[in-house]
Amino acid sequence: MAVPIKIRGSKSREFLKVNDDGNLTKVDKMTDAVATIEYEHHEIHGGSSYVHEDHFTLNSGGTAFRRYLIETPDSQAWAHMVVSVMGSQDTNIVFTEVTDLGYSTGTEVFSRNRNRNSSKTSSVVLSHTPGGGTLDYIDLFSAQWGIATHTGGSGGAGGNIRRPEIILKPNFQYSLLVTALSANDNFITVAFDWYEHTDKS
Repeated sequence: MAVPIKIRGSKSREFLKVNDDGNLTKVDKMTDAVATIEYEHHEIHGGSSYVHEDHFTLNSGGTAFRRYLIETPDSQAWAHMVVSVMGSQDTNIVFTEVTDLGYSTGTEVFSRNRNRNSSKTSSVVLSHTPGGGTLDYIDLFSAQWGIATHTGGSGGAGGNIRRPEIILKPNFQYSLLVTALSANDNFITVAFDWYEHTDKS
């Protein structure tokens, strides 16, 4: 059972509480709320949170799709990733787990550490337009918005999606395929936001 401990001589409106593990936890005296931050925010402070954002144009008269390849290291520091896509026109996206590791690294893109005071770099390799291919994969999520008009036409409205966090397997490949579905220029923004965390045994 958690036991509150008053700090003698403290002029603060806060006091400490011993949790079930015997550790001290700071608690607000007025509301009894635990003074803490979300774990994702903690990872930013620890220098283990990274982001890559890309902007490009797709159209059916030219490059109608772009594929990203995510390659995770053979490590216990698993990548916890959130993927976001925004498209100004009709767009389809598919995120898959590549079970046969059939792709080769494409044009590598670089992530940025969200703690600009940290010198740590990500162990995840992120690239677009990879080589190779696969028929052995698992769909993890997909989405589509607008009206598919591959043969031309004015197209539909834009849209966006931000998927909940997913924990990626180590030493694995993941593919994000973004496809334009109309003849209009489709202005795309893709963001990969992740932190790398080792679970306690």
